[in-house]
Amino acid sequence: MRSALRPGHKAITGVLHLGRLLGQEGFAGVGALTAAALDDARALEAGGVDALLVENFADASPGPFVDAATVACLARVCAAVRAATALPVGVNVLPNDYRAAFALARACGLDFVQLDVLVDAVRTDYSYSDAPPFEVRVDLADLAAVRARLGAQGVPLWGTVHPKHYALLEATALEAQAVAAVQAGAQAVVVTGAATGQAPDAGRVARVRRALGQDVPLVVGSGLDASNAAALLEHADGAIVGTALRAPGLGPVVVEQVRAVVAAARAVRVHSPR
Repeated sequence: MRSALRPGHKAITGVLHLGRLLGQEGFAGVGALTAAALDDARALEAGGVDALLVENFADASPGPFVDAATVACLARVCAAVRAATALPVGVNVLPNDYRAAFALARACGLDFVQLDVLVDAVRTDYSYSDAPPFEVRVDLADLAAVRARLGAQGVPLWGTVHPKHYALLEATALEAQAVAAVQAGAQAVVVTGAATGQAPDAGRVARVRRALGQDVPLVVGSGLDASNAAALLEHADGAIVGTALRAPGLGPVVVEQVRAVVAAARAVRVHSPR
């Protein structure tokens, strides 16, 4: 299994934002969906990213778990991306389908899973989906059982805390939730801003680093670009980047923009390898 995060290295994970999937209005066909994903994957790899993350960004599911048609379509795309690159490849099955994500990781040979919600009780506050609001509370016992049943305990889980596009239902401290995420099985903790393309405050990232110590990888989950990479990566091990690598309006990946972000990340001094 390929590691998307390595000690002593500020890693950039580029997002493959998928369009509408099978069974959804606006679906253009598996061939077109896969071709677009592979075009973006090639551009991200040419720009120097360290890993790829497949995400069904346009999904409008009415709850955290997606339907069988979505999983089948994602499997086709994930398998094609996996076959096309030697980079680590992860998956985030929106809205928050950990069952599908770990099944896809095992079936398609993927290297990690990201979950937008892990230990927080939240209500959706989407700006990109017309799905009615709903609550998400992850059953951690079921999550552990799914990983065990699928033999996916070795597939790293990147768990987000106080995530973007969600309103917290309970007042919790960010630092405590970061520690709880690790206790719930996360191998890396993700910190975001309020929405897609919005960066977290650098102080927010530093707070989570202090809470986790140096042994748990910390990932910036939104808003990183070439101008703020130095500040955001001072205390983080890497970032998941989507908006800053694309043409406006979530257009195609632009190789020059990828190279600029990667160069900015590479320029950040690594204080001490874990």
